Amino acid sequence: MASINLSYNRRNKLSSKGHGSIDFRITINRKSSFIAANIQIAPPHWDTKKKELKKTYPNWLEINTLLKNKIYSIEKYFIEKKINNQQIQINDIKLLLGKSISNNSSKFLAFCRSQIGERNDLGNGTLHHQLGKLDIIEKWLGRDFSFDELDLKFIENLDSYLANERKIGLNTRGK
Repeated sequence: MASINLSYNRRNKLSSKGHGSIDFRITINRKSSFIAANIQIAPPHWDTKKKELKKTYPNWLEINTLLKNKIYSIEKYFIEKKINNQQIQINDIKLLLGKSISNNSSKFLAFCRSQIGERNDLGNGTLHHQLGKLDIIEKWLGRDFSFDELDLKFIENLDSYLANERKIGLNTRGK
């Protein structure tokens, strides 16, 4: 289950100008993520019940319309994913909101390989062993995957693959 709404000044911290930020609050399976709307306003201009700008703010109608249109596009995305029985990806939502994402940091295997490569305290055998584990995962899935895809079901499927098809024991699978 997924939902989206607006959040104002979620950190209860105003800027030096006395403004709070408006964020999109995306909740997926009871886990919330916040994406900045890049709008900052003073508290008297925000209607907490309606979760929108008050008429006292300049261009209030255009900004409210823009925010609602973005919410509708995200809700449409949620519906399409549910109809197609696909998993909702936070990076897809960021793209819909016009945010840029770094391809390398959002991919799990690429991130792990870069972290292993940066370590200069590992011997060649250890390096080869750790990279080999990543190769096994990539061979099983056939591609790199995002951090958002890494959930309990993913781990259970990987564990089943390692146990049943690769015949790897419990302790080795744990590593």
